[in-house]
Amino acid sequence: MRPVETPSKVRMSHFLLRSTSRLHLAPLSDSGRRVHGRQPQRRRVHCRLGVVITGGTKGVGFSLAREFLRGGDKVLICGRSQERLKDAHEALRTEFGTDAQVFSVACDVSSPKQVARLEAEAASKLGTVHQWINNAGMASRTRVSLMDMEPAEIVEVAGTNVIGSMLCCRAAVRLMKAQPQAASPIYHIYNC
Repeated sequence: MRPVETPSKVRMSHFLLRSTSRLHLAPLSDSGRRVHGRQPQRRRVHCRLGVVITGGTKGVGFSLAREFLRGGDKVLICGRSQERLKDAHEALRTEFGTDAQVFSVACDVSSPKQVARLEAEAASKLGTVHQWINNAGMASRTRVSLMDMEPAEIVEVAGTNVIGSMLCCRAAVRLMKAQPQAASPIYHIYNC
């Protein structure tokens, strides 16, 4: 079963991809000197990114995973449903081949233990994590107004949308803080 994407979700993923710095300029000559009063020609060198996408089994998260893989990056997706995660992982492997660096981890982002496992898997599978995209989220299962929602459902929604984002930000910051630092920001966290 392949997740369905809408044009607006695809546009959003292209916007996010354009906003990330993934290409660096490198001089063609080793000297770096001006040639005839001009800077030497520069070429683009791709920097392979390590990307974590929560809620990466469908919709925007799945579209983002596809775009990062299309760019040659390493991607780890996560989701609560083991079945959906397996389907998304297989769909990405089918589209990009067995050489694609795509990994998947079952994770309920509202669980501190599962987020800690996601953090460890991200470090292990990706090496360096450059982008962490908190895309996991949910709405009411019953689709009723807030005043008619059961308290347990409110807690579940808030657990995923609020606590989950905070736990994942914490994990991402801890991971990125332990990685090599640079003069300018090279690690990014996004909350969708």
